[in-house]
Amino acid sequence: MISYAIITKGDRPDKLKALIDSIRTQPHECEITIAVETGAGCLGLLRNQVCRSAKYPILAVCDDDLILDSDFIPGLLGFTEPWGVMCPKVLNPDGSRYWDWREVTENGQRMLEYHIPDAGNMIPPGCCVLLKREVFEHVKWDETIPFYTAPFEDIDFGIRLHEAGYKCTMNPFMTVHHNDERYYQTGNTVGKR
Repeated sequence: MISYAIITKGDRPDKLKALIDSIRTQPHECEITIAVETGAGCLGLLRNQVCRSAKYPILAVCDDDLILDSDFIPGLLGFTEPWGVMCPKVLNPDGSRYWDWREVTENGQRMLEYHIPDAGNMIPPGCCVLLKREVFEHVKWDETIPFYTAPFEDIDFGIRLHEAGYKCTMNPFMTVHHNDERYYQTGNTVGKR
């Protein structure tokens, strides 16, 4: 049912194992595919590689420092709205929000309340986004943008999704935990220690 497309640098085996263990506890049929960064530093390239090799109609594109909550699959299966790009709730270890439901404007990015619909400027979280396969077939990540370099691969991907006519859908009933103690919410943005 779901292909988990995971990207990793391979230097955090404990975090990768925690993610895989959390996937295996979910009540569903799935496959797990992993792309390992080997020095090119382009997340878009890795995301496209791992998605191309996936076989199921739903792609859960994940970074290696996540843990799926027990509500992940029940929240997906119980969601009745039509969607092509789904954003789960992403929480930091302290329970605050990570960049889960955010908009990008000329003044930068900010998180919005979950009930606010995508007005054409929502950017899916780079750490975890669910895509229907047909969306991935139409819009792929840019394979030339280096890690942590503007325009940033996740923001670029979100902009091109909207240009192709897709909108993001927030699903606050499925939760992912960002397994990195350095991050915390500050107002409607995210800080890093």
